[in-house]
Amino acid sequence: MTKNPAKMREDFKPDRIRFLMVGESPPRKGFFYDPESSLKSLSRGTAEVFEEVYGEDYGKGEDQKLLFLNSFQSKGFYLHDFYAVRGKKVRRRRWDDIYEGIDELRSLLEVSKADIGRVVTVWPEISDIVDEALWKEEIKALHRIVPFPSNVSMKVYKWRISEIVKEFEGRPRSHSRNDR
Repeated sequence: MTKNPAKMREDFKPDRIRFLMVGESPPRKGFFYDPESSLKSLSRGTAEVFEEVYGEDYGKGEDQKLLFLNSFQSKGFYLHDFYAVRGKKVRRRRWDDIYEGIDELRSLLEVSKADIGRVVTVWPEISDIVDEALWKEEIKALHRIVPFPSNVSMKVYKWRISEIVKEFEGRPRSHSRNDR
């Protein structure tokens, strides 16, 4: 049975979104918010950063992802996918789809605008669209762009997210990737 990404995402939505991450779309298999799937690229990289920045340990057992997701939620972090359809790619843009994605993002921003302190786009190809939504909703949050944490860019992703989260939390940051 295929699990509903929207339902899983809603289960881990914080009451106050303080830190919004915007991705492209849920993957065809697995899902960031599925507590029963293993940690994949995005969730694994983000969990490792949380362990480092917040001094947490999610272990290696079957509860590892659930522990991370609960921590992610409790700190006010939230991942929103620009496209709700699994595997949908921005590079295959259709204007109707883009407008639908913008409307959904703007609705989320409108409800959460007072609390959002950081917005991170986890797919550079949609950063201009996210910028437009932030501008239209008059969101003053700092917007950063990071690469998706593939095998090639995982180190860069973790370094950038770590720096952004430390800055957000008012913690000392390292000054170069080589410091890590």
